[in-house]
Amino acid sequence: MCHSVRFLAGVCSFAKSLPAGLLVSAAMSVAASGEVGSLYSFGLPLAAQPGPFLQAPDGSFYGTAGVGGKRGFGALIRVEGQGTESRTLLEFGSIFTNVSFLPGPLVALVDGVIYGEATDFPESGLTNFLYRVGIDGSGFTRLHGLPPVHGSLFRGSEGAFYVGSLSGLTRIDPDGGSSTTVGLDAQLSRFFEGSDGKLHGVAVVPGVGVSLFEMRTDGTHFVPTLTSLNPIVALIEGGDHRLYGVRQEHFFGLSFFSTDLAGGDLRELGMASSGGQDAAIGSFQEGGDGSLYALFSTGPLSPAFTILAIAKSGGVTPVLTLPPLFPTNGGPLPTLLACSDGLLYGSSSLGGRLGGGFFFSVGRDGTGFRELLDFGGLSGSFVQSALVLGTDGLLYGTSRQGGVGDRGMVFSLRPGDGAFTVLKQFGGSAEGSSPRGGVVEGIDGVLYGTTATGGSADGGTLFRLNKDGSGFALLKSFTSSTGTNPVTQLLRARDGALYGTCISGGTTATNGSIWKYDPSGGGFSLLKLFPAGGGDGRRPFAPLTEGADGNLYGVTEQGGAANKGVIFTINPFGEGFKVLRSLTGFGDAATPDGQLLQLADGVLIGTSSAGGTAGLGSIFVIRTNGSGYQVVHSFLSSGGDGRTPLGGLVPAGDGSLLGTTRFGGGEAVGTVFRIQPDGSGYGIVARFSKSGASPQEPWAGLVSGNSPGLFYGASTLGGEASGGAVFQLSLDLPAGPLRLGIELLTDGTLRLQVPPAGSGYRLERLVDLLNPAGWETVLASVPSGGGPIPITLDASTPTLFFRLVKP
Repeated sequence: MCHSVRFLAGVCSFAKSLPAGLLVSAAMSVAASGEVGSLYSFGLPLAAQPGPFLQAPDGSFYGTAGVGGKRGFGALIRVEGQGTESRTLLEFGSIFTNVSFLPGPLVALVDGVIYGEATDFPESGLTNFLYRVGIDGSGFTRLHGLPPVHGSLFRGSEGAFYVGSLSGLTRIDPDGGSSTTVGLDAQLSRFFEGSDGKLHGVAVVPGVGVSLFEMRTDGTHFVPTLTSLNPIVALIEGGDHRLYGVRQEHFFGLSFFSTDLAGGDLRELGMASSGGQDAAIGSFQEGGDGSLYALFSTGPLSPAFTILAIAKSGGVTPVLTLPPLFPTNGGPLPTLLACSDGLLYGSSSLGGRLGGGFFFSVGRDGTGFRELLDFGGLSGSFVQSALVLGTDGLLYGTSRQGGVGDRGMVFSLRPGDGAFTVLKQFGGSAEGSSPRGGVVEGIDGVLYGTTATGGSADGGTLFRLNKDGSGFALLKSFTSSTGTNPVTQLLRARDGALYGTCISGGTTATNGSIWKYDPSGGGFSLLKLFPAGGGDGRRPFAPLTEGADGNLYGVTEQGGAANKGVIFTINPFGEGFKVLRSLTGFGDAATPDGQLLQLADGVLIGTSSAGGTAGLGSIFVIRTNGSGYQVVHSFLSSGGDGRTPLGGLVPAGDGSLLGTTRFGGGEAVGTVFRIQPDGSGYGIVARFSKSGASPQEPWAGLVSGNSPGLFYGASTLGGEASGGAVFQLSLDLPAGPLRLGIELLTDGTLRLQVPPAGSGYRLERLVDLLNPAGWETVLASVPSGGGPIPITLDASTPTLFFRLVKP
């Protein structure tokens, strides 16, 4: 005889011997409340109004956005994929909560660390400061304060930072711990460290006027070198160790010149006329091809932006007058970077399709202008599927709406500080739109997901995406022959294959399909089309479940004998399809939309959004062979109960289960509930509210965090901008799981070793988990100190369940 002994939080099957140390959790009263807190609110503006960018050695670009994100404080962003993809690395509103904040330009990018300047506005007044942050957005640290009004800020070759002010030169140690200020009888504006180790720049010197200067990095030996009657608005050192500068010639335009490092050997290189307007310059860069490049504005009356090429030997050539995507109503000028791939990359803080600025590229000869990326838009809304906790500890999900064209996006969220990153915005119908089903992480560490619409036939798509937002690839466009409109989360099976469903399509009907995708090279396989008539079910809206037997289990929200949905099984090869149960409503379950969960004893448990005794939803159980079906809980309309559960259930960690309802609760915007697998101990953990920034109307279930009692979920509405929210649930669990030693003796006796923490608990047993009334007391109170408890096994009880109940 082979006995099977089950516990609420684990399973152990044995014939002759049992492993010790089985994890068992005490069954507690489940009506206790949990603490819910919002981590991120959807519907907020995405990062917009980008400033100048720095290019990293890997070719990606880093910069700051002046607005968007939490509290509108802007963000640290990375642009990659040759300028076509943007990631928000850090929302400054997640750090600065009680002050206004304005991120400035980045200063340096060295060894994976970004240095930048920013301004905040606390009650005590404006404060400028220098900060550092990792290129992944982590480790934000204030390093040192900066003068309220200052000129250039740069990092020197020895790692120290230099900043000019109205009173002199300040040197800040590399770690920001201390600084030294040297007073100067000059106002420094723009300057840098030259190849000769000296500081070179532009200053206003009393009695002299505007002048180039040089001095040592300790602030000594300040020497004016070349005076100018007009403002010098840009100065750089070329690769030939000469200085190249730009003068603002008032209403005539800009003039370009060069000198040696000492300010001698002046050479006039040419002019760019502004047509009688006050010209301005956005960027001045060396291109590495023997030319200098400038972004030139003709002024505010009839603004036009022109890229100029300036030969070091002399001569100014207009390369391209930029198209009308650029702003014409003022604001910071666009900026340029001359990159090693032969292209000029630039950003505009305004303009573009969304009005929040954009990123562009153009050839150095003026050909091939491309608008690569638009900034602005909303941070998504209507998260319909469960989040996924990645192996890197980040949460991943999709929003049905938001982003460019309001077509939806893929995002990540760092639970610790709520840092939100847009990984992918679906910008066109060809690559898909309306990603309703979330994503899963494949065994290769890549994210896989679907869009409900778009693709070659507008039937939806299957895609892959790296967790850093790179590597987007379209894997499949769905058509009527394969099923259309995939809206459910994918199932990643134990062998790495992905299984999904479509809720529409099919060659003979529009009832949906089941399909498989093998990322390892097997490609796409159609497993089943739901036929006309609906007897097999229609609209498989919930994610599939892989059973312990390797078969797939799922539900449809319509079809079956009463058109209330079915519970079905099919094997991974598309064979052996069987309807396990046709739901009927009227006290029975109806319209199941949540994923099935297989319990430790193999029983499946699920939710239905309708049906039950009040027609407001139910929880049901069924064996994998179709027997033992039972509704174990019906949601009610009284007492602030929840109703309409759309997501599946997850283990709470103590033997009970957690779920969400879209409606119900005190204000009819949803709940989180807790229940035992047999339907007992039902209780509301949290009720969502219409007030404040509370999440509202969660569609999907929860996902377990990395700590006991920690769970994450998403809502379709509520939050700070009414676009939904990601929330965290902290559940009050017992201090820790009870670990029972277990041993099968040769005389047929099972011996349980209860630890001292189990003292006073009641030990109960059950033969059939589908009979919740059948719990029997084995021991009314575990004695003080725990100890061994003998259990006699016999042929009439081949399967036993045990639980510890705290009185």
